[in-house]
Amino acid sequence: FFFQMIRRPPRSTQSRSSAASDVYKRQVHGLLCYSTKYPDTLTSTQRINRLYRSTLRKVYDTRIFNLRGDFNDFNRHLTLTRQEFSKMLQLPAESRELQSLLNKYEQIQEEYYDPHMIIDESRPYSSSSGRYYIFSNKQLAWDPFGYYSGR
Repeated sequence: FFFQMIRRPPRSTQSRSSAASDVYKRQVHGLLCYSTKYPDTLTSTQRINRLYRSTLRKVYDTRIFNLRGDFNDFNRHLTLTRQEFSKMLQLPAESRELQSLLNKYEQIQEEYYDPHMIIDESRPYSSSSGRYYIFSNKQLAWDPFGYYSGR
């Protein structure tokens, strides 16, 4: 009997599912930070502006839209964020300082990741978004066409 030896790939080689998972993670990261699956296609200015927009959402979400909203803390973080992003716009696209600041704010996006934020953005009137309407009894009783009144 001949036994065929099954050669396993070295541990440093990723399996297909692991590689696919990494691609998925990079795409989600791109969506969170830059609103696109492929942030490499953006110019430096586009990347900075899109990351700034998503960072403002995070600052608002973490500093105001929680149970202990603190306006002073919110304003302090907004000021710091604006200063750093203004600085980023002045830096050359290939500078190390720019890459360091981009990495810092990308890390903030990952740190404060909230899956409900994405769902709520795509469903503006879902009950978890906080944007659904609550009508008063007076508004609900208004029936100008007599649709709900007895006939």
